[in-house]
Amino acid sequence: GKGIVNIEVIVNGPPNPSTECSQCTQVVSSQDVSHDLPVYGNVEVPNSSDINLENESYYKEPLTINQVTPISNGEAKIDESVDNRSPEQKGAHWFQRFIRQHIIAILFLTAVLLLSLMAFWVVLLIAQKTSPEDSDEENSTSCPASTTEVSTATTEFRLISRKKWLAETAKAGVMALKLPVAYLFIIHTGSPSCSTENTCKGVIRGLQQIDMQGKGWSDIGYSFLVGGDGNAYEGRGWYSVGSQVTGSNAKSIGIAFVGDFEEKSPPLHQLQAAQELIKIGLKLNAISPNYKLLAIRQILPTTSPGKALFNIIKTWEHWSENA
Repeated sequence: GKGIVNIEVIVNGPPNPSTECSQCTQVVSSQDVSHDLPVYGNVEVPNSSDINLENESYYKEPLTINQVTPISNGEAKIDESVDNRSPEQKGAHWFQRFIRQHIIAILFLTAVLLLSLMAFWVVLLIAQKTSPEDSDEENSTSCPASTTEVSTATTEFRLISRKKWLAETAKAGVMALKLPVAYLFIIHTGSPSCSTENTCKGVIRGLQQIDMQGKGWSDIGYSFLVGGDGNAYEGRGWYSVGSQVTGSNAKSIGIAFVGDFEEKSPPLHQLQAAQELIKIGLKLNAISPNYKLLAIRQILPTTSPGKALFNIIKTWEHWSENA
């Protein structure tokens, strides 16, 4: 009959070529063995056909298995897709790949953030330089610097319109001012000072928000402001009643110095800007030729425009000790 004979071979090393199967186990039937029976090495199986001989091998060293794939030209190709690495090696490789991928992602996000910030600042600078502006003839008044009362001129005076400093539109309720006015009041804002046009524009926009949103007024309270950059800025202007001197708004125009001048005096070009603004008001007949120049502290319980500035304007023409 048919049968299967298992032959277990313990392999401890390569066989000795001079020895024929010295470590094989011989299995022989007790019956007489015919020389016509199938012979497999030194193993004879009588009275049987279609014999399958199987061996079991045991290896005590690490084993690497490569899959060999035949190809058309008869050569064999080893399939290296089989991952024979240990779990520790696989884990280390995965961790390295994980770190590498995350470092790349972090660098990419950082680059995107930096580019976004750069783009934001570029747009902001362009917006400041290209903010809605008309020609100087339409929106600002320029005139030579005066040396009559201030000896040193450092900048060219400009009267910057509301549109140029991006003022919010005034709400309903601002009344028309009857001209010419008899009083001119000097005030200080008590805010941080400014020395460049862009900085002054930002400070003045902040003052307008305080007056409109914080106090609920229709517009910024001051008629005009002068900055440390040597420019004057239109507030409510020549033709609208201001909200700066309680009880005297309907008969006065106010000039506010941007900053706090209790201890420190304004720079010369800021003082000069106020004087040039007064000259423009006189030319426009918005200020009476016989006007009185006053500090707001003379009629209201306040320290404005600050002790240092107050001592300066007391030397100006048209200053009045009594309101």
